[in-house]
Amino acid sequence: MIDTSIMPRRLLKRHAVLDRVSMSTAKLYQLMNQGKFPRPVRLAGAGVAWLESDVDGWIADRVAERDAERRAA
Repeated sequence: MIDTSIMPRRLLKRHAVLDRVSMSTAKLYQLMNQGKFPRPVRLAGAGVAWLESDVDGWIADRVAERDAERRAA
């Protein structure tokens, strides 16, 4: 996991998250409902955004899983 204590906090809107993780909106919300993707934080009104560090951590976890699978093969 990435050490977020040294990183500034930045919020990403949905379109930026989708661009970063290369998935559809439906897939993003499906993974969130399954507890497999970080939940967003609520902004003013109905707006939401994701912590960049949470998204980066999720990506790093996917890379670690891939690398572990390669080592096991």
